[in-house]
Amino acid sequence: MNAITLDQAINTALQLPPDQQDMLIDILSKRRIEHSRQEIMTDARQSIADFREGLFRALSVEEVVAELHRAAEDYLPVVVQATYLNDYKIKVAFDNGEEKIADCAKWLKGEIFEPLKDKSYFQRFFVDGWSISWPNGADIDPETLYEESEPA
Repeated sequence: MNAITLDQAINTALQLPPDQQDMLIDILSKRRIEHSRQEIMTDARQSIADFREGLFRALSVEEVVAELHRAAEDYLPVVVQATYLNDYKIKVAFDNGEEKIADCAKWLKGEIFEPLKDKSYFQRFFVDGWSISWPNGADIDPETLYEESEPA
């Protein structure tokens, strides 16, 4: 079987009618979720095996609290829902419960973002599991969305 490049795959997908592009996006999202589930299951099985072998040590309350603080400091919320508002504005909901308004006009620079300047194409964004993306492969980093958007 001959391998194709990501650009070739994207160009082929862009030749599909919009409804089939949406179906392809849905299929890819579901497969990504299933792949993640498989990885989690594998990690869980390994953790259980490690636990049974006595490879874990008990942590003090202080160690647990310190670890939770470190994790909270490093945590970056991900996008769970996005709704088109107007122009280039999208209302974005994050997994920590916060909602923000992203004015994406300021980020529409460069070749990958050129098609998004067409507002009808801009409105074809979708939540890809952690941020917002478009059928041509353009996306906006979730950290940028979270830190540079205004509260809703």
